[in-house]
Amino acid sequence: MADIVVDATSDAGSDDFRRPRQMCAKCLRPTPTGCFCASTPAQPINTRGALVIIRHPHEYKRPLSTSNVMTFCMHRCALVKARAVKDQV
Repeated sequence: MADIVVDATSDAGSDDFRRPRQMCAKCLRPTPTGCFCASTPAQPINTRGALVIIRHPHEYKRPLSTSNVMTFCMHRCALVKARAVKDQV
């Protein structure tokens, strides 16, 4: 299981004090509901070829984007930020 990191700090004296969200140190998603580390293989899968995932810039900015799941699951896997394939060719 991945280490847990606390992502936010709050002033304990303020009226709107909320507990900071715990974040997974590996996938950087909130634990336990958003963390997907328990569902990924312990060791990345070896592949004969490389896998390139083209990720739209709008998804790239989203903090809970799921497109990076494959980078935890496979060796030689890369994420490329682009609107279309022709942007990177």
